[in-house]
Amino acid sequence: MAQAASRWLPDPGSGQVGFVVDKVALGRIFSEYFGFPCQSSFYQIPHYHNHPGQARSEAGIVDSNPTQGIDVWSIAPNGHKPSYWHSLGTEPMTHHTIGQLVDIAAERWGDKEALLSLYQDHRITFSEARDKADHLAAGLLQLGLSPGDRLAIWGPNSIQWYISRLAAARGGFIAVQIDPAYQAPELLHSLTKVGVKALISTESYKTSCSYQILRAVIPELDNCPESGDQLRCAKVPSLRSLVIMSNRQYR
Repeated sequence: MAQAASRWLPDPGSGQVGFVVDKVALGRIFSEYFGFPCQSSFYQIPHYHNHPGQARSEAGIVDSNPTQGIDVWSIAPNGHKPSYWHSLGTEPMTHHTIGQLVDIAAERWGDKEALLSLYQDHRITFSEARDKADHLAAGLLQLGLSPGDRLAIWGPNSIQWYISRLAAARGGFIAVQIDPAYQAPELLHSLTKVGVKALISTESYKTSCSYQILRAVIPELDNCPESGDQLRCAKVPSLRSLVIMSNRQYR
């Protein structure tokens, strides 16, 4: 698509290399791809220092060192709407993972408060957050999860949600954050769409009993094996483990 609808030309004013879009060709390509008419009034991408092909995506709009912002436009039947503006910032990008940042924060601010949950009347420090996240990550690994597996977190903002999210980062799992207001159809769709292997769920949310919703999605819970054994769910074949945020013992 980039070759058919774009070309690289030097800017007469600065001599820098610019990316010029063929408006008609690109509009036609997107119209064919999306199946509805798209306006062909695309815009010239700001100048780059890079040379053609050095950092180009399939659409030819990617560069690692822009000299000014990139205006990105969404495609819609009623035309283009500005959706994102990217520009150079004063702060350099950090090259740390979230899991590494948990370590850095614990070492730098260990005894300082990391989180205060007013409605739970509970607070934890950065060191406690790391320790709890590591314990949970280790438990999930013991249950059979591997780095790269999808871990769904279904619940409201809470200490437990925060620790679960950090545990996903520490264990190398892909966090799938699910709206706590979801009912059975939405929950089932979310779990099956990405192939969730383990689910951490709240016990209830507002007036909804999350466990009863889980029983509708996973009817096998009524005859589940002993705690620690893997699930076998017909509706969600990928799901192997369920963790409930509760002090109660569930079967």
